[in-house]
Amino acid sequence: MFRFLKKILFLLLVGIIIYFFFTRLYVFKVKGNSMSPTIKNGSFVLVVKSNRLIKRKSIIVFFDPKTIKNKKMIKRVYGMGGDYLIIKKNGYEVKIKPEKGDKSYLKIPGNSYYVVGDNFSLSSDSREGWFVTKDLIIGRAFIVFYPIKYFKFLL
Repeated sequence: MFRFLKKILFLLLVGIIIYFFFTRLYVFKVKGNSMSPTIKNGSFVLVVKSNRLIKRKSIIVFFDPKTIKNKKMIKRVYGMGGDYLIIKKNGYEVKIKPEKGDKSYLKIPGNSYYVVGDNFSLSSDSREGWFVTKDLIIGRAFIVFYPIKYFKFLL
């Protein structure tokens, strides 16, 4: 009887893992150098299909807002809906609420994200004037798993 229960529990666990892999996880192959040196061209990334896990500095995979669902992209989130963002020479500054009358900040629309590639010179991103809306997001990247020499967790 105990062996039978062990087999049932094992099969149940395998079933849960398979279900989770096919419904909540997504494998994405990086094409291009826009996220270099963090993620190299040709690397495979494991993505959790959810937009609830996204915060500033998260790396996300999404459908290209310019081509609407024909191309997938991977970028880092710099600002979220409701944030005010100013671009400086040495990076970005995000404020939740800038001083009254300060017009130098860009307001990010609700349910949108301002995303930028880690390789500024080779990245097509929100600096071109577009945002990523929640409905275009596939999920948050959390592991580079192939090639194995580039294995890392993306926190």
